[in-house]
Amino acid sequence: MPPIIADWQLVVTTLIQEALLEPLDGKVGVAEVIRDRTATRYQSDGTISGTILKPKQFSGWNELSLNRAESVRLDLTHPQVIECMKAYEIAFKLKSNRAKGANLYHASWMKVFPSWTKAPNLVEVARLGQHILYKESKPSGSTTRRRNQK
Repeated sequence: MPPIIADWQLVVTTLIQEALLEPLDGKVGVAEVIRDRTATRYQSDGTISGTILKPKQFSGWNELSLNRAESVRLDLTHPQVIECMKAYEIAFKLKSNRAKGANLYHASWMKVFPSWTKAPNLVEVARLGQHILYKESKPSGSTTRRRNQK
């Protein structure tokens, strides 16, 4: 039996919340982070819903987010929603790599970057739209410490 909400719908809704006004590249970057986190189980149980809905990972799903309700009210004919669906297709079906394996990101317009950006095993790998994307690599000889952040 299919789930009530399909994976593509969760991804598109998250893109609406996280990158609605971004150019296509910014939307694709966020979609790739979701895809790659799911595949590598980075802050994820290996499912799209377990990746996206894990607490404090994607701010659009956070309890205080003003975008949550609005994101599910938009219809499939809205031009930005269509572009979010296109970003999903590029990342998930065409297997793009614009985010270069990033598993973390934050908005470039933030006045104070999150504290996790100072981790020694974190490398900035791309800037797409208004997002700075990072890859947290495993320190040699140990396991990767996981953060509660995008």
